[in-house]
Amino acid sequence: QFNQFEIRFDEEQEVVCEVHKQRIYSLDDIKGVLDNCQFEVEGIYGGFSFESPTELSDRVHFVLRAR
Repeated sequence: QFNQFEIRFDEEQEVVCEVHKQRIYSLDDIKGVLDNCQFEVEGIYGGFSFESPTELSDRVHFVLRAR
């Protein structure tokens, strides 16, 4: 999945535009990459909690340690 959106701030002296582009990966895709990297997975958390993530989590945070 891919997401792109633009944010525009109209200030008195200046106009600021930002374009955000995001690619969304499945948990299985990320876990597959982590299995073959130089980091050890310490934890995987959904949202801004210590709960286990699901495919419906808005964000997933990975805590990694260098091997």
